[in-house]
Amino acid sequence: MDMWRIPVAGGLLLAGAAIAAPRADVPSQEDLPPETRELLATAPEDTARGALTTVLVDIDPLGAVGPVPWTVHSVPFLNVRSGPTTGSADVGDLAGGSTVFGDYYLVVESDEEWLSHTFAGTERWSSVTGLTRPHPVNVENIATFGNLPYGTEIVNRWWGLPLDYEPSDLVPVPPGYAGGQTSRQLRTEALSQAMAMIDAMRLDGLDMFISSPYRSGPTQKSIYDGNVASSGLNQRFSAPPGHSEHQLGATIDFARPGGGFLNNTDPQHAWLVENGARFGYRQTYTADNTEETGYIEEPWHWRHIGLRETGYDAWAVR
Repeated sequence: MDMWRIPVAGGLLLAGAAIAAPRADVPSQEDLPPETRELLATAPEDTARGALTTVLVDIDPLGAVGPVPWTVHSVPFLNVRSGPTTGSADVGDLAGGSTVFGDYYLVVESDEEWLSHTFAGTERWSSVTGLTRPHPVNVENIATFGNLPYGTEIVNRWWGLPLDYEPSDLVPVPPGYAGGQTSRQLRTEALSQAMAMIDAMRLDGLDMFISSPYRSGPTQKSIYDGNVASSGLNQRFSAPPGHSEHQLGATIDFARPGGGFLNNTDPQHAWLVENGARFGYRQTYTADNTEETGYIEEPWHWRHIGLRETGYDAWAVR
């Protein structure tokens, strides 16, 4: 599971762009969260109420050099509109699989994200729900190694993987570690270390199981498209295809016996915080890195980044 959060302080820059014809159903300022009201209060005058307030998202390149295009994953096309709202005029489309350069904006009133780009010589807008952007480091490492080396992968809200990336060393998770399920998969090293970790936890009188491990790019797309269709462009509980760590085959959502993802108050989570690094596992989304990843804290979501990356050699888990 990947639950999103757009940080305001530190992670966003005011763009000072006002777009006409606001939606009729936008919330009043009193309905907005405190951080959004503060953002509106400090915005330049030309972005005040009466026009949509757009905020430019300042994306860390994380080693990418020069502009990197976004790829359209919508099939057969992605709508191009005159403004950053579904109520604006439809002025054309971008074909599925095509690429586009642009700037990534948050619309404060609707909490939707849009890409501003040039279309037929004019600034136009497309919803980022139909876009993905593989990081150049991921693309290069796939070409060089086939399977991405553990700990080198760059996957967050703004950078991702090619949709067709699938590790070649995926193996089934034994039912005894998967709550009785037989269809779950992980990469070989990630699975062996996860099993060793669960065995060690069981020796300490606790238990958990692998609930949600590998998901393919097409599977993530199906889940994401369904959530957007049912919950709107501003849904935050599902990552776009290519932008979920589950596609790595090295990431697990852990659950308690009897069901329910781990949370911060579970003794299993406290055990993982103390011992997960011994097995090369790290909690990806913490309360301290939401601006870096674009996702809220997820105590259940742990990724195998390798024993070397966590400071442990193989002997440490024998």
